[in-house]
Amino acid sequence: MAVVLLFQPDGLLDSSLLTLTELNALGIGCVVVSNAPLSLDDRNALLQHSYLVIERPNVGYDFGGYREGVLTLMARKLPIDALYLMNDSIWFPVHDAKDTIAACRATNADLYGLHMSTVSRHKSRSYVQSYFLRFSHKILSSKSFMRYWEKLHLIDNKSTVVRYHEWHLAQYFIKRGFSIDALVHSRDLISTIMNITDADEMRLMLEHQSAICPKEAKYIRPVLARSKDALEARDRLMDDIKARKIFVTLTTVHPILLLRMKLPFLKKMRRGDFASQRAALIVLGLTKGFNPAVRAEIANWDSRRPEYRDTVKLASL
Repeated sequence: MAVVLLFQPDGLLDSSLLTLTELNALGIGCVVVSNAPLSLDDRNALLQHSYLVIERPNVGYDFGGYREGVLTLMARKLPIDALYLMNDSIWFPVHDAKDTIAACRATNADLYGLHMSTVSRHKSRSYVQSYFLRFSHKILSSKSFMRYWEKLHLIDNKSTVVRYHEWHLAQYFIKRGFSIDALVHSRDLISTIMNITDADEMRLMLEHQSAICPKEAKYIRPVLARSKDALEARDRLMDDIKARKIFVTLTTVHPILLLRMKLPFLKKMRRGDFASQRAALIVLGLTKGFNPAVRAEIANWDSRRPEYRDTVKLASL
């Protein structure tokens, strides 16, 4: 089963129906929790792909919605082998969900996600990004699972919700002897960068980082200027890359890197760095293999931003 959280006050996106369709095709039933009111047409469309649709106020943001979905589902005492939690802050899947769900089912980890973040060198600071989580039967069968959700404190500050609950969730289950893992780790980004052999692609990646992050630009631009090509610059910057002074945030990197890593999702955030990433996808024609619903949404996602044309122009340089 999956709890799929939506917040779409302007109307249901086609990509959300795609997510449900893909999960259903892989034998995963869905409970949809909407943190915004649904029109009758949207509710009926969701019900065609869902076991249950819940509408609630946007109290507690993502984790508030997750909590309501989990407690509602567990109260019905259905036989659940594994439980997925995911929200609509990502496009998933950009292609199809088959390989991702196969990896989820093959893992021995008790808590599994798409992306593991590490905020320091210590594993104790690692956590799984909360836009996609999978809980094993072992966790679901434990008293710790229900206790976590029953006692979850709802916070009405979005950034605090993510910062606190994301990290705390991982630590809560680690301290109780459960294992965590993810499809992609931050270290995978470093190994992918090291294996780039095309100087033009490497230049695009380095220039993208310089454009979206001034702190990283101060490392990249001087080295790029005195290197014979971008591969040499990459090699000179490798210590800074490994120290995570450059390419700090996996989800904002140039889309060529994401595609090389076979990341099955893209973030929807409307921030400038993500808009630059989407512009590069469009300009370079990298969305051709995407699901049509996802491709169409990406093409129009930033069109209302006043700086959209400048973003597309930057991506084409």
